[in-house]
Amino acid sequence: MFAFDEDIAIACVYFDHKQEFEPVAILRSILKHVIQRQGGLSDEIRELYKRHTRRETQPMLEELSEVLRLEMCDLTKIFVVIDALDECTSTDNAPAILLGELQNLHPKLRLLVTGRPFAENEMSIFPSYDILEVRARDIDVENFVRGRIQADKSLRRYASGGNKLERLITETVVGKAKGM
Repeated sequence: MFAFDEDIAIACVYFDHKQEFEPVAILRSILKHVIQRQGGLSDEIRELYKRHTRRETQPMLEELSEVLRLEMCDLTKIFVVIDALDECTSTDNAPAILLGELQNLHPKLRLLVTGRPFAENEMSIFPSYDILEVRARDIDVENFVRGRIQADKSLRRYASGGNKLERLITETVVGKAKGM
């Protein structure tokens, strides 16, 4: 809907439990999305780049937040999607720090966060938010597993047609999925 709207920015962040993420890297990525959307570099971005290139350093979280706020002055909205917040692994409380910085972008910020139920604790810093619980029903997981068994030639040979192995595989996966 906003693909060609230059005054609206869209940024997506996906967390993977196999990687460690730092809030500064996430903000840098969001800032990159905003800059690319606007099509040109502001004086603030040029100055930030020059300052850190000279010193061979990286911008700090506070600098990135400030520049991001300045860059957003020309935007009407910024949509940020954070997928799998619960997968964010970090030793320095990265989810809370990241969400705290994003909260400062309010009211232009439109934030969508996905994650398991315990990620809701991180969202409590926002004054109001809606929760939509999405869970896989056991029958859906069961149908998915049966479909995968039928699609895999070697599995189909040993575990199909409702035999013991198919039931064991299906019951085990459904039991471990717990709505995922």
